[in-house]
Amino acid sequence: MTRALLAAAALIAAIAALGLSVLPSASAQPSGPVATGGTHPWKDFYGSTAGTTTSVIYTVPADRVFVVTTFGSPAVGILKESGATKITYTALPEALSNGNAHMTFQPGSLLQVENQGPNPMSWYVEGYLAHP
Repeated sequence: MTRALLAAAALIAAIAALGLSVLPSASAQPSGPVATGGTHPWKDFYGSTAGTTTSVIYTVPADRVFVVTTFGSPAVGILKESGATKITYTALPEALSNGNAHMTFQPGSLLQVENQGPNPMSWYVEGYLAHP
């Protein structure tokens, strides 16, 4: 009887080991850009742009993307990527004003702020560098 129990236990263990080796394994990978860029991947910029002008505030490194998390301006500000409009302040989603956005600027692109009003406009931009 003891031999039969030991044999049954060995058989069950063998089946369990075989089942575990056949099952697919799962692993999680981050989706989207991963923050990187040295010891200080976070960047923030603030300043003022004269009326009806565009200011280049950052050139994204060629091997990184820049993910904007916050954009703030009390006036009619436009955030641009190498001359193309990304977002206007009037259409600003709440996530971008609260710092919860993830607006990606491509490697080598220019981060620009445009002032469409006649008076100087203050602005603030925050984000982080990541691998594309």
